Amino acid sequence: MQQVNFIVFGLLLIAFAVGLYRGVHAAAPKGLGPALVAWNGVELVIAGVFPLREDPAGRVYDPIGVHSVNGTIFFLCIGVVLGVLSRQFARDARWRGLAAYTLTSGIVVFVMVVLNGLLAEMAQAPLHPWLGLIQRAILAVWFPCLVVLALRLWRVARTGGQRVSAHRPDRRSISSTPGWVKGFGIIAIIASLLFLGMMLANMVGMGSMSGMSEMGSSPSRYLPLWIEVSGFIALVVVLLGFIALLAGVGGYSRGQKSSRASASPALLMPPSVRKLTLTMHVTASVGWIGAIAGFLALAVVSLTSQNALMVRGTFLSMDVIARFIIVPLSLVSLFTGLILALFTKWGLLRHYWVLAKLLINLLASIIVLMYVQSLGFLASIAAASTVPGAELLSLRGSDSVEHSGAALLALLVATLLSVYKPRGMTRYGQRQQDEQRQGIVQEREDSKALVITVK
Repeated sequence: MQQVNFIVFGLLLIAFAVGLYRGVHAAAPKGLGPALVAWNGVELVIAGVFPLREDPAGRVYDPIGVHSVNGTIFFLCIGVVLGVLSRQFARDARWRGLAAYTLTSGIVVFVMVVLNGLLAEMAQAPLHPWLGLIQRAILAVWFPCLVVLALRLWRVARTGGQRVSAHRPDRRSISSTPGWVKGFGIIAIIASLLFLGMMLANMVGMGSMSGMSEMGSSPSRYLPLWIEVSGFIALVVVLLGFIALLAGVGGYSRGQKSSRASASPALLMPPSVRKLTLTMHVTASVGWIGAIAGFLALAVVSLTSQNALMVRGTFLSMDVIARFIIVPLSLVSLFTGLILALFTKWGLLRHYWVLAKLLINLLASIIVLMYVQSLGFLASIAAASTVPGAELLSLRGSDSVEHSGAALLALLVATLLSVYKPRGMTRYGQRQQDEQRQGIVQEREDSKALVITVK
């Protein structure tokens, strides 16, 4: 029965995505939000086709791993989908009233999903006994939001509505991709490919892990398979984002017309809220850099020291710093950065430096969330007093120094981007700017026509 429920709900969600595509009049990329909703529906269908099984002893297991990996991707995506939809709702007067609610629901869902993965998903996690309750709490935020959007779509379909007049921006205003963006994109693609290769090697090594000595194998190979696969897919998405950054975001296709935009941006934050959010973002970002620097110092000590007691202490300290300082600060920096981009004049996809900083932050956060699991393994071994010093020293590797050094360099680059704000507007941002200018011109022409008609 549960399998049928997944499949039916997935098909209904796909139909809902079709309705959103037809019922939301937003500027390009118009189909992005509905396409992501349809993808959520496909994931639900996959969950029904590849269900969990129960062995004779009553233990639930995943026969081929598809259900677990698909479920992880589904829960990580549903909050992001709501955030994308909120930006499209903000550009349609009939949906604008739900934009803030949809964005808030998306942020809450994403935060709950991340905390669920950190504090409840693993068997040894402190909140694991309440895993089912936490998952239902996530759905309790997501599902009512879908119901509200469905009711609005039903009302829009009943009342109908005419599209506004279309004005095509001047294609001559579309400039080429700046040189610094091309250089950044090439370097980021090479770095992402190298890291993806390392992850793929770890995933291949999982098959032979059971026959290896528990003390002699690399700590990174003790990551659960679902984390490896999910992280691999997430990094592929980030890599595609770097490629899009290199090629330029958006653009005009032949015969494409853009919808008229309002002269004033939608959903701008009040100055007091913006300053508070900016303060939180700067504080979290600076703290993140400082925590990474301290983590790097401990990693260097653990790699070079021959004192087993010193190495044991660094393993425990690195785990505490990663779990309770680096991870929270990285998430706060990411979420406040998204809020500042979505609710200020900069936008999320309008300027290359904002997009580049977002991709750096997202990639660093993914690496942190994955690497903290292997740190927990090292800390659990270091905390065991029965482990001899020689075996503890054999667990050391250069990966902690490499990862923290690369993360520190990436965060410094993101800081430079925030301070200098290099010029360069994406094609999507240029299109939005042209639409706003045309909206101002059209409003002035309408005002003049109205004055002439009155006279």
